[in-house]
Amino acid sequence: MDKGEAGLETSRKTNPMIHLYLKKNLTREEQLTLENFKLKIEVERLKKGYQVKGVGRQKEYDILSEASIKSSKD
Repeated sequence: MDKGEAGLETSRKTNPMIHLYLKKNLTREEQLTLENFKLKIEVERLKKGYQVKGVGRQKEYDILSEASIKSSKD
């Protein structure tokens, strides 16, 4: 209660594209936006050295070998 209005705000980060994941009928522009977002996430994961396979409870995280990861500083 000591935080006032700042205490009411959530500290949890939410997915900015959640509305597109939940929407049944996407326009072509929304489909491309969602695909672009997914590809950006995949690129960031590859930069960190892992890959995600599967969905839900069957999701697996594959750590890539050092030899297959190129440094962006080269």
